[in-house]
Amino acid sequence: MRSPPVLTALVVATLWTLPLWLGACSERVTSVESVFDRLEAPPSEPGEVATFALVQERVLTPGCAITGCHNGAVFPDLSAPGAYDNLVGRPSSAGMPLVDPGSPATSYLYVKVKGGPGLSGSIMPLGAPAVAPTLIDSLAAWIERGAPRDE
Repeated sequence: MRSPPVLTALVVATLWTLPLWLGACSERVTSVESVFDRLEAPPSEPGEVATFALVQERVLTPGCAITGCHNGAVFPDLSAPGAYDNLVGRPSSAGMPLVDPGSPATSYLYVKVKGGPGLSGSIMPLGAPAVAPTLIDSLAAWIERGAPRDE
């Protein structure tokens, strides 16, 4: 007996996409971008300065401090208003500072959203759209400015 064409198509589609869904929840995934589209950044104003308020509003709150993640459920808590104190100068579980003022390359928050040397596990946010390159640049610019508490 032959399977109906719709059932066959459903089974094939499910089997084809299953590795993508399983990979999104796996520590073996090295790039969220390979599974999900990038979350586009809101347009920036000409001459906009990368501040902690911008990082909180456009990176941490929508991509990190969400239910079940870094909103108190998982270290570090990146929800407002305590995110700054939980990040700047604090150690990560990977041995790097979470935010090393003046140095994005040695700031684990930056490494976790961009990738690169020192990355442990997967690029964040896991299971969500990757952080847009313009926002990664804003995060780096804020850290390069010395990671001031300018809210």
